[in-house]
Amino acid sequence: MRKIITIDKPFEMAKTFMVYEDGNKIAIEHYTVDDRIEKLFALIKKYEIRQIDLVGPKKYMTGIKNQIDKANTSKFEFKDLEINII
Repeated sequence: MRKIITIDKPFEMAKTFMVYEDGNKIAIEHYTVDDRIEKLFALIKKYEIRQIDLVGPKKYMTGIKNQIDKANTSKFEFKDLEINII
């Protein structure tokens, strides 16, 4: 199973998506607040991702989860996308 993990802190400029398959890191993508959604969904499409783990402050990550859900509903429409806040 493949999934994306991101550790995101509100005031850090360096942000990274890591794609894992069966516990092994297979890809890394750096992003900014401005291009987060586009890069995330490009990875979801390329690697056929169904799970995203958001690691960081719960309230902040809830806002990011809402942004991802809204973009998925209005623009991308990936089915069975699971987003976890850790």
